[in-house]
Parts: sequence; C-alpha cells; structure tokens
Amino acid sequence: MTFKPKIGATFFIAFVFWCVTTVLFVSLALAMRNDWIFVCAVIWLIVLVLYFIPTMITITTKTFFEFTDDFLLLITGRHEQKIPYKDIISVSQGTKSMLMESFTTSFLRIEIKFKNQNETTELVDVSPMNEDEFIDLLNSYIENIE
Repeated sequence: MTFKPKIGATFFIAFVFWCVTTVLFVSLALAMRNDWIFVCAVIWLIVLVLYFIPTMITITTKTFFEFTDDFLLLITGRHEQKIPYKDIISVSQGTKSMLMESFTTSFLRIEIKFKNQNETTELVDVSPMNEDEFIDLLNSYIENIE
C-alpha cells in the first residue's frame, strides 16, 4: 500500500516567502539602478529557479511511503530509504526536527525509530496523509514479524 505525503502550510509559506522575496529584491534592484544589488538579485533569482522551485516540485510530486512485504520504503525525489519491519523499534507522533532533514512536508509527523545496518538507533520522520491508517498498518506489519 502506498501513502502520499501531507503537505503542510509551512511548506507553502516557505515557497511564497521565496517568491515574494525574489520579486521585491529584483524590483529594488531595478528601482535603485545599482549594479551590485542587481547582480545579487539575479543570483537570488537563479537560486530560486534552478534550485528551490525544482526541489519543491520534486518533494511534493515524488514523495511517497510504500509498504512492501519485508520493509517500509520511503522515497523523496531521488532519495530512497528502506526500513525492514524487523528493525523498527517504535512508532510515535513527532514534531522535533526541521522540514528539510526528513521525509516530511509538514510539521505534523510520525517518528519511526529503528536499528540501522550498524546496529545503532536511527530516527526518521514521515508525514503521510492518513496518519492513523499509516500507523495501524505499520504496527500490523511489525506485529507480524514478532
């Protein structure tokens, strides 16, 4: 079963902030006719167009969480992580980490604690649309392993 991510308001606020800031920066540069400010505005616009917008599109369209027979597959754009059900220690509601350091597009998330290949504990956050259904399904897979 596949779950799409929940897209939180903070995700869109960041996007709107970047767009508004870019428009203001370019407008300021054109109004002041200052070469230095104009160069900075162009660099800012290039970062927006070449990095931030494609990243936002990739995160919103190519993020999903899939349950397979043996592991939970987490995909965000080109980043993929497989977590075997047997390695999962706990599943809980979490809100600690920043948006860009996890598989989340919302501050409302689920925290999965598991043992990695080095036998050390690792945390990963996900933000599926149907949180309760996701947690129930994940717990059922974990219980079947035990």
